[in-house]
Amino acid sequence: MKVCPNCQKENLADAKFCVYCGFNLINVSAASSYSSTPQSPVPDSQTTKVNSTAADSKANPNQSAAFSTNQDNNQQQANSTGSQATADATQTNTRYAATNHLFNSFLRYIKESLINPNNNIEAPHYGGLMSIGLYVVIMLIMFGVFSRRIVGAIENSAGNDLSSQVVSSVTEPIASNIMAISGILIISLAAYLIIAYAVRRLMLNDNIAFLDFTDLFGIYLNISSVLLLATFVLSLFVSVAASAFLLFLILALFGLSQVVINYGVVMVLKDVQGKFNTFYSMLVAEILPAIVIYLISMQYLNDMVTNLANTLQNTFSGY
Repeated sequence: MKVCPNCQKENLADAKFCVYCGFNLINVSAASSYSSTPQSPVPDSQTTKVNSTAADSKANPNQSAAFSTNQDNNQQQANSTGSQATADATQTNTRYAATNHLFNSFLRYIKESLINPNNNIEAPHYGGLMSIGLYVVIMLIMFGVFSRRIVGAIENSAGNDLSSQVVSSVTEPIASNIMAISGILIISLAAYLIIAYAVRRLMLNDNIAFLDFTDLFGIYLNISSVLLLATFVLSLFVSVAASAFLLFLILALFGLSQVVINYGVVMVLKDVQGKFNTFYSMLVAEILPAIVIYLISMQYLNDMVTNLANTLQNTFSGY
């Protein structure tokens, strides 16, 4: 039994409030007995409220039990509301778009990347990998069309002076070499992506997952892809022997698309603190891919020039 310190009445051992006066019995032990010394002074307003509650409880003994039940329900409702608020906050903070329409979500991902590129843009699942795929497709199509136009211009210039076999022996190596340049650019993208991810994991000590990292990198890669697409569209309306201004504009757009990739490396590393200074981490992430690209490009260009020289010498040696 619990003895109420206020009215000295006995209550059940599990009672939370006195059924006679409404006094709070939560902190009163069931084994405790009444002490003549009051626990704490009660303000006049609280005394009035207690007396009023006591009078009501005498008229209706079940009132205090109902009051206790209502308080428990309110506490449970508050806990439920808090849990729901936490769940909503977690859902709001997720970076993945909450839509099942993958294509529409990816288009919004590209749109937000162009309007306000930042690391808080929502991405569809595998959005970064989709951005990488889009970049590769645009790159291959652009260089494929360009190589065909170059080959067509050479064939038209040759006319009937040379046989088709001789012309093809010259144009095929040129076309394959042009496509190889697109391969070098795709390899350079992979080098920037992998090295930047390794720097963030090892030097900055950030345990970000690779797919999440590609989502961040894809934000800036989307901008590069749009610039590549603009370069490709503009080149369709320009002849192979383009004017100096249009050629400069095309090269400027293409160069800008590659600069954005370097900018993306900086943006995905700049806010992360780790074992090394962020500046040196970004410096490593920029220099190492540049060295890889330089070595691959120099080796390829040397082989290309040698092969073209040998092809031309063998082709026109009989003329």
